[in-house]
Amino acid sequence: MSTASPDTIQIGDYDLSDWANDPLAFAECFWPHVTFYRQQREIILSVRDNDETYVVAGNGLGKDFVSGFIVLHFFLTRSPCRIITTSATDRHLNVLWGEMGRFIQTCRFDLDATHGGPLIINQRKLRKMVDGKECKMSYVEGIVAGPDTMEAMGGHHDPIGDPRCPRSLFIGDEASALHDDYYKKASPWFKRALFIGNAWPCNNFFRKHVKDGNVLAS
Repeated sequence: MSTASPDTIQIGDYDLSDWANDPLAFAECFWPHVTFYRQQREIILSVRDNDETYVVAGNGLGKDFVSGFIVLHFFLTRSPCRIITTSATDRHLNVLWGEMGRFIQTCRFDLDATHGGPLIINQRKLRKMVDGKECKMSYVEGIVAGPDTMEAMGGHHDPIGDPRCPRSLFIGDEASALHDDYYKKASPWFKRALFIGNAWPCNNFFRKHVKDGNVLAS
């Protein structure tokens, strides 16, 4: 039984909340042409199961591809829902949002609200329709981690607080270049987080948490 209610999104005969806890089955239904390799599946399931997920990955290994899917799965299968995506540069954030756009375009159902789908699509911002109305409490935003955006990283709290179904997600791309202050600003509100970065020399929270390995909740 899904725990994503109270609000649900319907596409055709499908109640998307049924896939809140089964992202791989969601992918098989809505993107049957997509195959995730083993490490990508591990990332997807780790975000489902763990508070914070840290991934060291080289260039061209599909980290933005899998991140784009994770954002859309999380956003479409629960409502209300809040997601912030960030990266160290404007260019890198564009790559992540480009992958999200590709998933939107290649879904077996039309996701664009202008064509009857659930997603209200703007540049680096998504909102969604629920029961025929825009959900004012739900959004995905892309924010570059620059000197003027620190305050924008805070305050995106889970609007429901149901421990069975997290509704706030933070994605940090190129995490080896993200300053600790952005992590500190976001950590009070996110229920799930994914940080992916190259193995560049760094001395920030990303390096520390990768070095620490798996940490059990206290």
